[in-house]
Amino acid sequence: MALVRLSGARAIEIARELFRGPRGWEYRTRRVTSGRVVVQGADIDSGLAWVMRAPNSYTGEDTVEISCHGSMAVVEELIREAVAKGARPAERGEFTRWAFLNGKLDLLQAEAVLALIRASGREGAQAAYGALAGRLSARVRGLRDEVVAARAQLELALDFPDDAGDGCDRGALAARVARVAAQAELLAATYEGARRREMGPAVVLAGRPNAGKSTLLNALVGEERAIVTAMPGTTRDLVEGRVWWGGRLVRLLDTAGIQAGGDEAERAAVARALTAVDGADVVVVVVDGAGEWTEDDSALVRRVAPGHGVLAISKADLARTVRVPGWVPLTCLEVSGLTGSGLEVLAAAILGLLPGTGSEGDVELVEGRQQRCVLEMAGALRRAEAGLLGGVAEECCAADLAEAARAADELIGIGVGEDVLDLIFREFCIGK
Repeated sequence: MALVRLSGARAIEIARELFRGPRGWEYRTRRVTSGRVVVQGADIDSGLAWVMRAPNSYTGEDTVEISCHGSMAVVEELIREAVAKGARPAERGEFTRWAFLNGKLDLLQAEAVLALIRASGREGAQAAYGALAGRLSARVRGLRDEVVAARAQLELALDFPDDAGDGCDRGALAARVARVAAQAELLAATYEGARRREMGPAVVLAGRPNAGKSTLLNALVGEERAIVTAMPGTTRDLVEGRVWWGGRLVRLLDTAGIQAGGDEAERAAVARALTAVDGADVVVVVVDGAGEWTEDDSALVRRVAPGHGVLAISKADLARTVRVPGWVPLTCLEVSGLTGSGLEVLAAAILGLLPGTGSEGDVELVEGRQQRCVLEMAGALRRAEAGLLGGVAEECCAADLAEAARAADELIGIGVGEDVLDLIFREFCIGK
């Protein structure tokens, strides 16, 4: 099915020329009507239509949506006919932009629409929907209210010194400002976690040359991402594959074989592999089950942070000869990339080591612009705090608090210019 949306003052008038339904169908708001799609007076498809009248629509304008069977020929004819009747093609994100301009959404909620579209997993979708539902906006508005109250308290002492008695209690006000700054800093920190999650947590497969890492990667991903040969050291660069496990996007990274010595190129590849290990969310140490335990295996196991790794004994389809030392703290699993044995257990073990999803009530920043604004707010608050404690003139402290409030306003879209809106909404696709 395909959907054509019309929004604006003439949306219903034009829709009457594009859709034939029961008499008076255009007055049946929020009710689906079955009828025929019309172009130049001729029926070209059957479809559905529904009307939403201003201000009770997504955009806040009169809106009509016509659904047809999805043929591109029909859709293009329908759009051409709408334009001929006086409509114009929507720009990127224009429907959501009108929703913002008409007060249906604030700017944080508008950006959440894009974040929801881009969400690469259940956690990201939940966070984006939370922002769309207004939870992030409520948090920001709460911070803004605190800033405005602190500023009002300070300016009262400036404007009406007689009513303020001995003046403003700068220490108490500084403590109040510090609490708000700390909350803003915690909120700003949520963006990095959200960005990392949307990229997908990094699960690094590491081990000696010919341990079976590439075969294991291909088996987990379900396609040939890495070259597999009997010759050790085939993989020199990081090879990435992506999988969906438990509703989460996970990045699997195959690395060069890690061993001491080698030529300059091999040492560079090992250095890159070790850097990946150090930055991984989870490390799968792959050990050749048909070989022997070596000091290289021990060194790699010791490098893995507690609670961030699992030991995969590969080549379970062959007779096992390796003996894992008793001191190894990692969970040991036998797997075979050739037969698929143990792969589900390994995936479950990896998921169990990944960071949790957080509660439904959590809020987080979903765009870089948002983090920038929150950091600006926190910085202004810290300057005000330092000024209040350091004896800086109260006018200067009030100016810092005004700057913090301005950053909060920019977050939710109060007083933002067209240039900011253009930057935000050009990231949307047509039809949103």
